[in-house]
Amino acid sequence: MTFKQLLDKVSYEDIAPFIREAVAGNDNDLRPTDVKLAEIEQGFEAMKALRPTFGHIDSHIDVKLIDGHLNVSNTHLGSTSDLLSHQIDVAPEVQATESEIAAHCVYQVVAHAASWQHYRDEDDFDDLDNPQTARNLR
Repeated sequence: MTFKQLLDKVSYEDIAPFIREAVAGNDNDLRPTDVKLAEIEQGFEAMKALRPTFGHIDSHIDVKLIDGHLNVSNTHLGSTSDLLSHQIDVAPEVQATESEIAAHCVYQVVAHAASWQHYRDEDDFDDLDNPQTARNLR
């Protein structure tokens, strides 16, 4: 199933308890909890409204258990609309509901978007419409 297909199966109310737990466990973000929760809810609604674009065919969002905790990886590979087209690979040992998996995926995308944006901004290939960039890359 793709990330978009998973999001279409859940509502924010379904994932909210898992989001609250993830926000409470993040000691690195010092903003007020209500601000963080509002940001993630807005991000969730924005993702649900987006249409998936062509992502990297071989890129998958991986869901695994590491030290007994649900871990989501590869949510930094591409734009948000690209991520929606990525397949979600859930490891066999993961015994989580679709709501819990969706919550962890959404949390990873929204909570860490600012740190990944720096790398995306530095990616010359995102600016191929600019003739100067295209010429430099050739």
